[in-house]
Amino acid sequence: MPISFSNSLNVTPLKTAIISLSAVTESFVFLQTNLLPMKHNFTKFLLALIMGISPVVMKAQIVDSDLTNLVIFMRFADDEEITHSFNSIDTMFNGRTPGYLSVANFYKTMTYDHIHFNTVYTNNIQNGQIVSYQDSQPRGYFEPYSPTNPIGYQEELPFMGISRREAELLARAFHYVDSLHLVDDDVILDGNNDGYIDNVSFVVKGGTGAWASILWPHMEYFPHDSIDYPVEINGIKPNAFNLEFEGAPTYFTAHVFRHEMGHSLNLPDLYHYINYTDVSPAGSWDMMCYNYGPNQMAAIYKNKILHVADDPIQITHDGDYTLKSVGSSQSQNCYYIKSAIDSTQWYVFEYRNKQDLFDEGIPGTGLIVARWNDTVPLDYSGMFANAFFDNVTIANQYWIFRPGSTSDIQNGNLNNAHFSQATGRTRFGPDTNPHPYLTDGTPENSFEITNIRENGSELTFHVHFFNDGIEDHQTDGMLSDDCLAVHPNPTTDKLFVDGHDMQRVELFNTMGQCVLTQVAENDSFTEISLADLPSGVYLLRVVMKGGSVSVQKVVKAAR
Repeated sequence: MPISFSNSLNVTPLKTAIISLSAVTESFVFLQTNLLPMKHNFTKFLLALIMGISPVVMKAQIVDSDLTNLVIFMRFADDEEITHSFNSIDTMFNGRTPGYLSVANFYKTMTYDHIHFNTVYTNNIQNGQIVSYQDSQPRGYFEPYSPTNPIGYQEELPFMGISRREAELLARAFHYVDSLHLVDDDVILDGNNDGYIDNVSFVVKGGTGAWASILWPHMEYFPHDSIDYPVEINGIKPNAFNLEFEGAPTYFTAHVFRHEMGHSLNLPDLYHYINYTDVSPAGSWDMMCYNYGPNQMAAIYKNKILHVADDPIQITHDGDYTLKSVGSSQSQNCYYIKSAIDSTQWYVFEYRNKQDLFDEGIPGTGLIVARWNDTVPLDYSGMFANAFFDNVTIANQYWIFRPGSTSDIQNGNLNNAHFSQATGRTRFGPDTNPHPYLTDGTPENSFEITNIRENGSELTFHVHFFNDGIEDHQTDGMLSDDCLAVHPNPTTDKLFVDGHDMQRVELFNTMGQCVLTQVAENDSFTEISLADLPSGVYLLRVVMKGGSVSVQKVVKAAR
C-alpha cells in the first residue's frame, strides 16, 4: 500500500524504522552522516521513545477547513510529455457528482461537511492539455543504484527521511512554477492561514518504484533547511506534499489520493511497516489501513486528529447505550470503556453501516470493537500509530478485535469483526470469540457487551460491569472471589485452585502467551505446577462448565 512518512513536528519530519533501542542508536549515526540535517526532530523522537512522552490530550473543538491542493505535473529528463487525460485526473480530485468518490466529495462526506479540498492547477494548462515541469535528471537518477543503473543513489535511504535527491528535485519544480508565475495571484494557496501552502500533489510521469523508495506514492513535508535558497510560490512556502504516479493504474486512483492527503492532515498509517506485516490491525475497515475500496475511518481518529467529530463518550455504569453510525453522524458515534487493568487502554465501540456513503466497501454492518492505546503519542502521527509495532517495546495504537485472534500477532478473521444480529454474534465479553485483551494479550474480565441490535442508522447494546474485574483481593496469602480460591500466592512451585464447576485452567505470561493449559482434575479442585516456569507475574484463567470465566493474578516467586 502507499506509504506515508508524515510527522507533525515542525516542517521537516523524520521517518525511522524503530525495532529496538540499539536500532535507534544505529539509525542516529546513519542520520548524522548520510541524510538531510534533521537531528533536531530525531532527538525529539528518540527522547519520546525512551522517556515515554504522554499523549496530547485533545478535546473536541470542531474545526472547519477550506483547503487548497495545488497539482504540479512533473516528468524526468528522459520522459515524453504526460498524455493522461487531464479531465479524468481533475475528476478524481474535484469531481462533484453525488456518490462519486473524488477527493473533494470524500472529505466533504467523511468529515461531516467540515473539511473541503479544492484542487487547483498551474495556469499553463489550457484546453485540457497537460504541460509538465521537466527535470534535468533522468528517472534512473531517482532509483537505487545497480549495475544496470550506475547513476542511481547508493548512500541515501528514502525510508529514513526525505532524500537529498528528492528534495532538490522538488525545489527545482517549485522554482520553475514560481519563476514563470504559473499560479495566479488570486489563487488562495493557504486556506487555513498557517503560513504554508495547504498541500501540493506532484503528478509524476510513469510508474512506481519499490515500496518506500523515492518513486513510491508517499506524503512528506518539504525540508526548507536543506535547500540554500528560498523555496516558495507567490511568497508562500510549501509544506505537505504528495507524490502520485500517473503510469501506475493500481495506485493512480482517488482512493490513493485521499489516503496520502489524509497524511497531509496528520492521519497515520494503521498497517505494519516492518514487523508482522501479514497481520492487519484494521484491514478494510479503515482507509488508513486499506485504501482500495470505498471506506471511511475510525470515529476516534475523526475526533482526535481531524477534529470533526465529538469526543468519545466514556461508559462507567451498567445500562443500554445507542450508537449512531460513523458515516452518518459526528455526534454519539463512539463510546469507550477504560480497562480495569490499565486505564490508558480503552475498549472503543463504534457502529459501521455499509449503507453510509463511502462506507460501502467495508466487510459488513455492525458493532466494531477496537482497542485504543492512549500512551501512543498523537503528536508524531505516522511515526507511531501502528507502523512500527514489534510486540515487544512498541504497541499498536489502534487494533480491531476479530474472531480467531487472542493477541495482536494473530490476524484472525478481520472481515467478520462486526457484531450484529445478522452475523448471530451479539455478545462481547470474557467468554466470547473474540474476547477483550490488552496490548500484551492479557485477558480483560471486567465487562461484557450483550444484546447488540442494529436498526438503520443506529445500533443499541447493553453493558454490564463485573464487580471485581481481575483486580487482586489479598486475604492471608490467598486470592479469592465468589467462585474460587487460589493458593498459596505467591508460590515457588505448586498452585492449588479450589472452586466449583471448573472445566479447565489456562496460564498466561505478561506478553499474553499461553504457557500452560490443563483440564481440571475435578470440578472443585485442581493442582498446577509452576516449577518449570520462570519467576514473574502470570494471569490464571479458570473456565467454568457453564462458560463463565474467572481471571486472577498469580506470582511465581524465585526459589
